[in-house]
Amino acid sequence: MERKFIYLFNIFYWLIFASIIIIILLASGVGEENSVPFDKIRFITVAIIIVPSIISFYSSYYFLFPKYIKTRSIPILLTYTLLIATVSAIIGLIIISVLLGNQFTLQNGLGLFIGKFLLTLTISLLNICTGFIIKGFISWYSDLKIKEQLKQKTDSMELSLIESKLDPHFLFNTINNIDVLVVSDSKKASDYLNKLSDILRFILYDSKGGKIKLSEEIEYISRYIELQKIRTTNQKFISIDINEEHTDSHIYPMTFIPFIENAFKHCTNKKIENAIKVSISTANKQIHFKCSNRFKVSSKPVKEGIGNELIEKRLELLYPNSHTLEIHKSDDQYTIDLKIEL
Repeated sequence: MERKFIYLFNIFYWLIFASIIIIILLASGVGEENSVPFDKIRFITVAIIIVPSIISFYSSYYFLFPKYIKTRSIPILLTYTLLIATVSAIIGLIIISVLLGNQFTLQNGLGLFIGKFLLTLTISLLNICTGFIIKGFISWYSDLKIKEQLKQKTDSMELSLIESKLDPHFLFNTINNIDVLVVSDSKKASDYLNKLSDILRFILYDSKGGKIKLSEEIEYISRYIELQKIRTTNQKFISIDINEEHTDSHIYPMTFIPFIENAFKHCTNKKIENAIKVSISTANKQIHFKCSNRFKVSSKPVKEGIGNELIEKRLELLYPNSHTLEIHKSDDQYTIDLKIEL
């Protein structure tokens, strides 16, 4: 908590405390005829209420609470509480004796002395408790803010690490394919090279900021798919269905591409039509992404990589409590079903 708010917190408490004292004095008819004289009641107020309250409050605030946090011992807490309250009460009685002289001594009445002592002790205990609670609240709030800041920094660092693992795996293969096209079809090679340049620009610059339009993500996906098609003569092995009615919706960049990358990576038969299917639609303030690919069924158990774990972790960081991800695997079909609330 910022220092200025701590000061305001303390000032607010003492204003309330002073207001209560003033109300009590006014209600008791101080200064009126047949009442306690104003000067005398002023001295008693200072001695019994104000000075012991300040001593006990800040002793608890600066000493008792840190001591308890360090030891976590209830007996030590109670011992110091009684000690501080007793010392504060004694100081209050000493001030009364100094200010009022012979008007306040044990000889004038033991009952009066004990009454004043118990009153001062009670007020001191109340201020000790109040100081402890206020200091505890300030410490709790400060710790909460620090933990929140640490969590944000941790999430940001973790997200950066995850994103660094999502760079395109097809880069070198694409460059090699373009290199072959340079000889056979230079115009097509130039077109693919421009697409590759746009993709790299998107990854290095556009994807490092905040949210982007869904249309920009779709444009990136289209370029990526076009470059993947260089590697096969079957241009119909992938089908993509996009509902472009709400492409002005905003999402975080590279939300869908990791799933499409995995689909290309694990699709073993690109000679058949619709080996990979991708669909993106928006409705009822929700983006629905679906991606499926055919894969080769093997009798050997396949060891799961960390790819999906990283992708799921990224989704948790980007869309906390606002997305659902379902993964279906049956026969020779692997399907990703992702819904994001806008």
